[in-house]
Amino acid sequence: MINIVTNVSIYDGIRIKHTIPNWVRIFGSKIESIRIIVDEKPVEGRIKSLHSNNKIIYSVDESICDLLNKYPFINVEKLNYAEAEEISSVFFKKGNPIRCQFGTPIFAFLKGIHSIDEGIILRTDCDLLYYDEGWVEKSIHLLTDNKYDIIEPPIPGEIDYGFSSRCFLVNKKKFMEKMPIKAYKLDPLRRIDRILNKRSVYLALEQMFQKEIDRNYLLCKKMENNLGFSIHFNHPNDFRINDIEDVIDRIEKDSLPDKQKNNWNFNQEFWKDINGN
Repeated sequence: MINIVTNVSIYDGIRIKHTIPNWVRIFGSKIESIRIIVDEKPVEGRIKSLHSNNKIIYSVDESICDLLNKYPFINVEKLNYAEAEEISSVFFKKGNPIRCQFGTPIFAFLKGIHSIDEGIILRTDCDLLYYDEGWVEKSIHLLTDNKYDIIEPPIPGEIDYGFSSRCFLVNKKKFMEKMPIKAYKLDPLRRIDRILNKRSVYLALEQMFQKEIDRNYLLCKKMENNLGFSIHFNHPNDFRINDIEDVIDRIEKDSLPDKQKNNWNFNQEFWKDINGN
């Protein structure tokens, strides 16, 4: 069984409208719980720039209401920044990183893990669609047997993206035995620049974990890509294409266009001929 945790901003209503039903269909009886962490603070940095031209068509509250009607086992929790320092002390030896230098969440990611008491946790961004051909069950066994601290789901193609915090699995009990870790910062020169520009001086969470993986403190395995995949929908507008339901159906049937088979990021150009358009 897996506990799925994700975090959402005000722009993610249209994403979870499509992704969470995909998770329910794909993972099915393997799901113990789904928890949505709602961050009501404005997005920052690179994340803000990604949404500069996006209009909010489906509000997060509207999408969550619809999802709760369909899946009453979903839990929703608003991110409480008053908890940030306490939770940071659980994961980091020193420091209280809320977001990284680019504006990517850190506290919201860790709050999701912290909110689950025990068991296997899949921490996933809310913009990922999945297909499972055995990677979930294998991940559960490997984590239950304490062979690894972190497992990454498979991704399309042979490209090595390095560790990504977009989606990973941990066994809560064993993972927390490795915490706290160092809260890694930028080099001194760049720290000064970020401070002057009122930005965070911390590296992204995935970069922090990568440093611990590189020194073999956190043992990480990436699942073989013949066991399934995830597809990253980087822009909310990707979910507004006319044939989005057909796209999702083909992802769930492992029927990707050839070019998409070698790309983690969804590309509308790869799907242009899906219905002869």
